Amino acid sequence: FFAPGDLCGGGDSASSSSECDGEESDDEAAQEPGPDAIMGSWRCVDTWGLDEFLKATGVGWAQRRLAAAAKWPAWEFHRLDGGGVRFTNHSQIGDLIEDMPLGRDYAWKDGHQNAFTCRTEWIPDAHGGVLKTSRSGFVASYVEERCVSDDKLKFTLNHSAGVSWGRAFTRD
Repeated sequence: FFAPGDLCGGGDSASSSSECDGEESDDEAAQEPGPDAIMGSWRCVDTWGLDEFLKATGVGWAQRRLAAAAKWPAWEFHRLDGGGVRFTNHSQIGDLIEDMPLGRDYAWKDGHQNAFTCRTEWIPDAHGGVLKTSRSGFVASYVEERCVSDDKLKFTLNHSAGVSWGRAFTRD
């Protein structure tokens, strides 16, 4: 089973907002360093909206059941030479790795080998920041936001069809 942005599902729980909190002005953001706030290991503690998202995007009942039963992932982020981010998703189907250069387009394939053009940006704020990835391909277009505030990370995937789902993580 494949769920965009996570590659392996997990059960739904309480609903949560899909917007990042605590936006800073451009002047304040410009003074912040790179994506250090997201670096390290993260443990998933909540998932919301996945079943509704999968229904809305045409995923059948059997695959949704598998997604709901899947173990929640652990994530890691490490700095790449040149300033990008290496994202490792320790999912039920194994480790999935994506190298995300910052501020430029790059090619990426999802778990079904669908090709996407992606762009990842780091948007800093006083308590962390947002790692924002836009993905566009033949099968879909969506935006992933990983909002870091101190030792909490909130992931939201917003699909071009107007549906979203997400996860909450705490720092390990």
